[in-house]
Amino acid sequence: MKILIADDHPFTLQGTKSYLESFGYKVFDTCSNGISALNLITLQYSPIGHFNR
Repeated sequence: MKILIADDHPFTLQGTKSYLESFGYKVFDTCSNGISALNLITLQYSPIGHFNR
């Protein structure tokens, strides 16, 4: 399972990450807002390949 945390408050973001990691979960990335999170998810999990012809 890959976990991505998005929050605009740095202390909440880091606290949530530390809390999850204390239970053995691996947080693969953090983002400071929802737009960044959506962009990262789109790039990481895009089902469409890009080909040059």
